[in-house]
Amino acid sequence: MTAEHDEADATDSGALLQGLLSSHRAILQMEVGVERFRAMNTLFDETRQAIRTVESRITKLSQERNSYRDEIAFIRRHQARLTTLRGYLSGTYRSPDRVIANLDGFALNHPPSKLKVMFKDPDRLGIVRGASFLGLIKSGERKEAVDNYNKNVLKALDGMISDHRAYLHSIATDWQQKQDETNRLMDETTEVKKTLGIFLKELQVEHVRIGKQMLPVHIEQLQSSEKKLVEWLQNQKESEVATRLEE
Repeated sequence: MTAEHDEADATDSGALLQGLLSSHRAILQMEVGVERFRAMNTLFDETRQAIRTVESRITKLSQERNSYRDEIAFIRRHQARLTTLRGYLSGTYRSPDRVIANLDGFALNHPPSKLKVMFKDPDRLGIVRGASFLGLIKSGERKEAVDNYNKNVLKALDGMISDHRAYLHSIATDWQQKQDETNRLMDETTEVKKTLGIFLKELQVEHVRIGKQMLPVHIEQLQSSEKKLVEWLQNQKESEVATRLEE
C-alpha cells in the first residue's frame, strides 16, 4: 500500500464518521414510526461495519509500520558491519573510500556467490598497500596488507556480502519518514475508531428509546424479524443500557 493510499484511507475514515453523524442527525428529525425505526437499524449496522473497516485499516497501517521498522533495523545492522569493514580496510588499501565504492558497484552487478570468488584476490577491490614485482617479490608492507586482508577484511566481507545489494537498494528510501507518516495516520485513524466506539454506545441507548416509541400501529407494518427486535428493545431499560455501556 502506498503513502497516498494510506492518506486516502485515513481521510475516508474521517469522512465515514462524518457521514454516520449526518445520518444520525437526520434520523433525530424524523417522526416516530417505521421509517425512523428502520433508518436507526441501518445506521446501527453501518456504524458497526464502519468500526470493522477502520480496525482493518489500523491493522494494515500497523503491518506497514512494522515493515518500515524492519528496514530501518536492517540498515542499521548493515551500517555497523560496514563500519567494522572500514576499520580493517586502511590496513590493506591506500584508499578505503575507493574500495567501498568498488564494493557497491560489484554488489549491484554480481551475485554474492561470484563476489566471494572475486574477493579471494585483494587487488579486485582496490590498490593494495606496498609493492609487488611480477607477483613474486613483495615488500614488507605488501605482505602485512595481504595478511590483514586474509585475516580481517575477508571475514568482514563474508558477513555482509549477501545483504549488500539489498542494503544499497534500501537506503534509497527514507524509511524513517515513512514510519513517521504512518504513525501520524495511525493516530488519526485510531481517534476515529475511538469516536466511532463512543458513537455506537450512544446509538445503543437511542436504539432502545426509538424501539420503546414504536406503537402497535407501527409494529403491525414490520417484518417478523423487526417485530422481534422491537420486542427486545422494549424490554430493555435505558438507564441499565447506559450503565452497561459506561462499564
